[in-house]
Amino acid sequence: MPKLKRAFKKPISSLFSLSADCVASNLILYENLNYLPSYIKPIILRKLLRGKSQNVNKLLSDLIYPDLNHINLSSINVDDGTLKVLKSCIQLTEINLRNCENQDFSSESLMIFLKQTSKLLVLDISFCKQFNDDVITCLSINCPNLRELLAESCSFTDDGLANLAQNNKKLECLTVSNNNISGEGISKAVENKNWQFLRELRLDNCCKVTDDALKIVVENCSKIEILTFFNCDIGVLDETSIFQDISKTCKKLKQLHWTVTW
Repeated sequence: MPKLKRAFKKPISSLFSLSADCVASNLILYENLNYLPSYIKPIILRKLLRGKSQNVNKLLSDLIYPDLNHINLSSINVDDGTLKVLKSCIQLTEINLRNCENQDFSSESLMIFLKQTSKLLVLDISFCKQFNDDVITCLSINCPNLRELLAESCSFTDDGLANLAQNNKKLECLTVSNNNISGEGISKAVENKNWQFLRELRLDNCCKVTDDALKIVVENCSKIEILTFFNCDIGVLDETSIFQDISKTCKKLKQLHWTVTW
């Protein structure tokens, strides 16, 4: 007789998981969520930040807890009140504010918030126009242990980049694509040897970054593993020279993306 195929059985959710889902789906019906046990709050908080709940700031103030170390705000509406609520989260090591370009918070509120995040290691603030030179300077001063900064399509210039290089000597991954930075700015940032731990650098669509600047990058950042610079000001005649410098210096290189101007 042919063997019967076993029907696939979908795992049954635990009573705890079902209860957490029920609470998260009906948050507006509950009061005094701040009394929830600390082991439940992270679960409810994650579900809140993935949805479109009303009165988010009030719910957020009830659900944050002293040991909160990472938070993803990319899916909710963030305003000045949201950042004010999060000021008490002094243990944060990772913050995601990606795609907050049209959100209702100011650069000033962002700076006040970042002043409380001295333990921050990872910040994704890409496509956030509020992230200007003043904010990046505030970040660099108050978050000296920063390891990763993803800041594509923001509003900072060479001045902000210079302060970042001066104060954040442990930086390992940096994305500054599509910002108004120049070859001179990136050159000065790496020449002081403060970024000796840099493993990843993304400079895409920085049209003022030249081949001379890239040569200085590879000369001073020997630990680079990922380097991308498409749509920069690189001529076809300079391409061979740059790759020769990269092959001599960047022995750990794993990924390289680029374009040249014909």
